[in-house]
Amino acid sequence: MIKSIWDFTNDISKQLKHLHGQSLQQTTNALNSIGSNELNAIGQFSANFSKPLKHLTVPELQQLSCALNPIGIKNLDILGRFSTDISNISEQTKCLSGLSLQQVVKKLNSVGRKDLRTLERFHTKLKEKTRFFCEHEFLDILKKAFDRFTIFINADEVLYRARRLPLDYDEDKWKHSDPFMGYNKEKSFIPPAKETTAGRANMRGIPCLYAARSAETAVSEVRPFKGTHVSVAEIRIKKELRLFSFYITNDDYMLDLADFIGKFPAWYRRLAITFSIPRENSENDEYLLTQCISEYLWLHGGFDGIAFPSSLHDRGENIVLFNCKHNSYDICEPVSSSVYRIKDIKVEYEHTF
Repeated sequence: MIKSIWDFTNDISKQLKHLHGQSLQQTTNALNSIGSNELNAIGQFSANFSKPLKHLTVPELQQLSCALNPIGIKNLDILGRFSTDISNISEQTKCLSGLSLQQVVKKLNSVGRKDLRTLERFHTKLKEKTRFFCEHEFLDILKKAFDRFTIFINADEVLYRARRLPLDYDEDKWKHSDPFMGYNKEKSFIPPAKETTAGRANMRGIPCLYAARSAETAVSEVRPFKGTHVSVAEIRIKKELRLFSFYITNDDYMLDLADFIGKFPAWYRRLAITFSIPRENSENDEYLLTQCISEYLWLHGGFDGIAFPSSLHDRGENIVLFNCKHNSYDICEPVSSSVYRIKDIKVEYEHTF
């Protein structure tokens, strides 16, 4: 998290209990009552804030707005309700004095929501109106961000692609000629078009290569269980590739809060999380938005692929390469594969309610 709630609470020197005369518990209940049941960060406030809300400065109001939307929560509804963009905060906050808590939260929630609402309207249009040759103002917003979020993968860099092996895996039967010890070269790459299922970046019948920056991330993404075997292929890049990145690095998380918000707008954070969350059924409309965004980046932005965060491996980075074809190695090529047995799976959790 960019700045912990613990640090944030110490930044403000007086008590929140003077917020319209309500205690911290009453404030929490009030927030929960307006549709924020999952806002667990409020329960973590270890110290009370320091000023009546009507006396808070713009930076303090910015911090309060961001506290309501803790970075790292992967629930899209919370991100939608508590966007932290503050491009017009001075206009939104100058009339806060005398408002009820619910009115204040509503105003804070509306700050910087314009582009986010545009993205939501675009998604609705894809689902309910038109899917092909779709024109929408959000695509203009995305286009303006091309240079801002471009990264490159150099020739000779290695990516990793994992596939689960059958439950009846027999080492002697699966040994291929070195260096392919799991799936062979053909099976370690993408399937033929007729066997390609829909994914977060591709529609059915349009192959893409799904890979990761590390073997650990690749293995995590196939969601193995204890005792299973996974084949992990090394995919060598053959030329420089241009990607649109939805990935937020460790260094980015160390930025000051205001710098982070300025660098990553609300629509970008929404899409980063939308790409990262796995879906139960890839053949329905759950991937429609990310599929359309990916195709637009490929066909209209000239990108070779995208990068986005893994939701299954902490700080893991996933890579999707467009325009890859079965048994065609112009862009990249499998050079080896290894077999890993899953010894254990660990889950870390914390009590929130």
